[in-house]
Amino acid sequence: MQVCVFVLGGRLPAVEARHVLEVFNLDDLTPVPTAPSFVVGVAAVRGLILPVIDAAPLVGATSRPPRGGDPLIRVGIGDAQAALVAERVLGVREVAVPAGGDGGSLVVGRGPAPEGEVVVLDLAALFDRARA
Repeated sequence: MQVCVFVLGGRLPAVEARHVLEVFNLDDLTPVPTAPSFVVGVAAVRGLILPVIDAAPLVGATSRPPRGGDPLIRVGIGDAQAALVAERVLGVREVAVPAGGDGGSLVVGRGPAPEGEVVVLDLAALFDRARA
């Protein structure tokens, strides 16, 4: 599976590359008090207001508040879009992920990459949880 791998709190989360729309740098972040804890706010990009998701707690990583200039990965499934916080984007990698995932509700699976173990996020489940 081709995934976009990024660094977050010492871990290597990833999303399927086919869902990545672009990478851009965070300018301003507006908090949303009633959002789930992993939605750290919203950001404006190209006329869109996108929820900004910090996946660190979802992959067992240490979270830190996003800062101006941090890379964000704009992802989408159908009409739903969001931006994922990253400390650094490593790029697209081919990762062998076992069928059936690893049983985590927000994780498709885990697999090896040259940089270490990659945790592939289930974007559809993540979007569903963000809407709840």
